Amino acid sequence: MLALFLSSVAGAQDPNLLGWWTLDESSGTIAHDSSGNANDGVFVSAPQWASGYAGGAAWFDGVDDFIEVPHSDSLLPGAEVTIMAWINTPRHTGAGGSGWQALITKGNAPRVYSMYTTPAETGGGGVLHFSIGPEGSFNGTTSTGRVPLNEWVHVCAMVINGGQLYYINGERYEPADGGGSGTEIPPGNTATVRIANAPENNSFAGKMDDVRVYNGALSQETIRLIMVSGLSAAATRPNPDNGTRDVPRDTLLGWKEGRYSVARNVYFGTDFNDVNEAGPSDPRGVLLAEGLTDISFDPAGAGLLEYDTAYYWRVDEINDSNPQSPWRGAVWSFRTANFIVVDDFEGYNDEEPYRVFDAWKDGWQTQTNGGTIGYSEPDFANDEHYVELSIVHSGKQSTPFFYDNNGVYSEAFVPLSGTASDWTRDGVATLSLWLRGYPAYVGGFVEEPAGTYTGTATGADIYGNADEFHFVYKEVTGAATIIAKVESMDNLNDFVKAGIMIRDSLDADSANAALLLTPGNGVRFQYRMTAGSATEREFDPNVAAPYWLKLNRTAGGLVRAYYSPDGATWTQFTLKAPTMKAPVYVGLALTSHDARATCQAKFSNVSFPTTTVPAGWKDQDIGIISNSPEPMYVILSGTTVIYHDLPNTSQIRDWTLWEVPLQEFADLGENLSQVGSFGIGFGNRDDPQPGGKGTMYFDDIRLYRPPAAGQ
Repeated sequence: MLALFLSSVAGAQDPNLLGWWTLDESSGTIAHDSSGNANDGVFVSAPQWASGYAGGAAWFDGVDDFIEVPHSDSLLPGAEVTIMAWINTPRHTGAGGSGWQALITKGNAPRVYSMYTTPAETGGGGVLHFSIGPEGSFNGTTSTGRVPLNEWVHVCAMVINGGQLYYINGERYEPADGGGSGTEIPPGNTATVRIANAPENNSFAGKMDDVRVYNGALSQETIRLIMVSGLSAAATRPNPDNGTRDVPRDTLLGWKEGRYSVARNVYFGTDFNDVNEAGPSDPRGVLLAEGLTDISFDPAGAGLLEYDTAYYWRVDEINDSNPQSPWRGAVWSFRTANFIVVDDFEGYNDEEPYRVFDAWKDGWQTQTNGGTIGYSEPDFANDEHYVELSIVHSGKQSTPFFYDNNGVYSEAFVPLSGTASDWTRDGVATLSLWLRGYPAYVGGFVEEPAGTYTGTATGADIYGNADEFHFVYKEVTGAATIIAKVESMDNLNDFVKAGIMIRDSLDADSANAALLLTPGNGVRFQYRMTAGSATEREFDPNVAAPYWLKLNRTAGGLVRAYYSPDGATWTQFTLKAPTMKAPVYVGLALTSHDARATCQAKFSNVSFPTTTVPAGWKDQDIGIISNSPEPMYVILSGTTVIYHDLPNTSQIRDWTLWEVPLQEFADLGENLSQVGSFGIGFGNRDDPQPGGKGTMYFDDIRLYRPPAAGQ
């Protein structure tokens, strides 16, 4: 009876199941709807099929990958709705540092249902965000429960009895601060459903499985039964993932055991047909573990793994007391690497002696070396660590490196010993490493002609939990008023923002009130009430530059925002009171809404009526990291140095591969059979010059063997 009930819970016969995307296809670019409503989704950009929580899943790059489901009235709920999915993500934020990472959305203005992850406002970690509402306004809350990273977690949000409710791994969580009451689902929305994205982007990074949308509010018991219904009797979730390349030769195979099994048979070999067709009565030389009770297998320990070789494996789950046994598994594959790992930064954690700077030596608290490796003071309560978990090339971790070349060079090195110091073994011929930095500083501000100001900026946005923009400001103590006319702005996209702002601090997540014009979305009064909280907004879509803007903050902290076509007749937004303390920062703000693009805007008639301000302006980027130009080098044994060909390596903003033939080190006199250390550095090591500062990331430092003949 339980099996029958689970089938009905999971199956397409449920009339309240509006959409169900199992993501088990494993090929093609269509995500089929299993609800019976034919709401199939289409890959946008390049999502990849991957192993899931149960069966398959879709993997998204966190930049522009998503699945889009065309509108159908069958996707519209009534007064209540439940949306859910299994997710496995390395971050809580969205693309470009946005404060929200979209999971499942239908529309933005209006929003029928939109579920995100977002950093928690207090206490660290991340939470769910759910928002619904008509155009120009929405009712949004966050969960009191946390969403773990880098593991499979079931997330669910619903509208129930006019309020909102969350379930994480089947546990019930109320909205934070008791919010969500009065939630009404707007009718008639014709927006597409997006899986792993929202109309304002906020793309999801990681894997997603078993995405569902239900009409109505499901009970906790039903949600838990749906979670269980996704478990397979066969082995699933292979590690390494099916089709993975560059698997280390010391890898351990693992999988998710079946629901009913007590043991399993493991088939492993280099021939697909043998692994696919073998069985206990015809092992074909690939039945390597029979009746295994562990849920892992060590082919390296058995001496089975060679360099650069494709392997196939299968796990059949067994339970002799169950008449349905055995449960045949799928044939999975992987290919071993053609390299030796120098450091992939996966083995470090936050405990001594396993911190990255316990292994690597840097210039911490020295006068002659400006380099430091790893984050020196992470906020563990806010999910920070000594290594980097979001900006990675592969795997789950990379290392940050900070350089400060004030008359010195910046360097870090890792000592090598034993076989790790032999860079001639197994025929390795090339050193490779992946690096990325940050672009040059581009923000600017000029007055020309007198009374007309031109701002230059990049930045992801002024919104979310933190901002990226260029700020031209004056410090003000007490009441403050600023008036400015935005004459024009570059129309890079509809959300370029130029306007005026009053800000509590120069931190990216500062409380603030801003009045901003856009090329395609009118004028927006935005406010972040407390540091690190979400930004809220009101807007008038029928306004465009040139237009006048005015912000007034009383000594008691009340902020009024006005806009005008002529500087004489003003329209006011709602009164707000963001938490700020003296002094506040008052001035002009500009963002390109695209971290890879630069825009300009022109301002005029800037004034500070009845406000005491200093004579000069200050300007700087807020929330935008930039690097000073510096050359990069690698160094062996503390003496043998080779520089990167690009003089401004530090300003490479995307993950970039650097390869150095080992013969170049040998030509400089390095004994490759006894390499004492490997280091990375910035600046002129032989003749240090005054330089700048910056932040770099490194990952996947390897020694490659030459490719096999014919490759």
